Amino acid sequence: RRDGAMEPAARDFGKAIKLRPEAANVYLARASALFQLEDYPAALADVDAAILRAPSSAEAYTQRGRIDAAQGNADQAIADFTKAIALDPGLADAYRYRGAVQAKRGDLDAAIADFNFAIERAPDLAPAYLARADVLEQLKQSDTRHERGQHQRAERQRDQRLAPAEPVAVKRERQR
Repeated sequence: RRDGAMEPAARDFGKAIKLRPEAANVYLARASALFQLEDYPAALADVDAAILRAPSSAEAYTQRGRIDAAQGNADQAIADFTKAIALDPGLADAYRYRGAVQAKRGDLDAAIADFNFAIERAPDLAPAYLARADVLEQLKQSDTRHERGQHQRAERQRDQRLAPAEPVAVKRERQR
């Protein structure tokens, strides 16, 4: 998406990087603008530059995870969010974003656990509640489909038990 305010912001962050090339937070700011512009390779380069300057930045790993997820690199995204959580166990966004990737992969139980951790750490983080509600709805629908499938299998088994037995000669004739 093209956001008119983000392009000038990205340019200004570039100027700030020239003035303070050692400042990891400026690289992260430009990476955020580039992410919103969907320029993922450039955003990733800036996050990597920030990590070189501040290797213990949980925010940097969280941003890199978001970029990875946007590019469809779920395994790398989960690894980055997990690293962010190891660096800062209180970082609710890392749990929320990791939960979103887990949900997209179909690991709904892991997603629920991550959303729960996010909500414990930031009870006012509305997107975590919304994401958890979506996953709970998916689980409910999945359980309903599973129960319906079990019920249908049980009915078929019952019908097979109640069906009159075919004479052996008829069965052999059908097999030919």
